[in-house]
Amino acid sequence: MTNRAIRAAEGLLLAGVAAFSLAACGGPQVPAAPPSAAPPSASQLRFPNTDVTAQLVGFDAAAGMVRFQVVHRVAGGADNGHYEPDPSDSATHRLPLAARPTVLSALTLCSTEITVDDRGDGNRPCTREQLVAVLSRGTSVLARLHVDGTDHIDRVSELYQP
Repeated sequence: MTNRAIRAAEGLLLAGVAAFSLAACGGPQVPAAPPSAAPPSASQLRFPNTDVTAQLVGFDAAAGMVRFQVVHRVAGGADNGHYEPDPSDSATHRLPLAARPTVLSALTLCSTEITVDDRGDGNRPCTREQLVAVLSRGTSVLARLHVDGTDHIDRVSELYQP
C-alpha cells in the first residue's frame, strides 16, 4: 500500500470513529449513506409514457407503490368478454403514484352508484387517499393506468365490469 492510500484509509477510519462518538454521546447524527436523488435511468423504467390495463392488487405503504398485474380483454363469456392476466407478462409489478394523480371511479373506488363514460371507464373523481385506502384494504380493482415518463402512475381510471 502506498503512503497516500494509508493516509486515505486512516482519514476514513478517523471520520468513522468521530461520527460514532458523536452519535453515541447524543451529538449530531451522520447518515450512513447519502440519499440517492438520481432518477432511474431510461433502461430501468418499466412502463414510461404508456397506458396499461391492470388488475390493481394492493398498495405497499412502506414503498408508496401500487401493486398490479397487467391484464388483457378476452372475448366471450356471459358478459361478452372478461379480463385475464396477460400471458406474456404474468409478474406482479409495483410503481409509485404521482404526487397528484387523476383518479376516476366506476363503482369501487369512491362511488355509490355506477358512474362510467361510453367506454366503461370510471368518470367520478376521487382522491389519491381514497385509492390508497381501497387498495390497502386488499380490494382488487380493474383499471386503466397512465404511466408518465418517470414511471409514476399519474392517472387511474377504474373499468366497470358487470
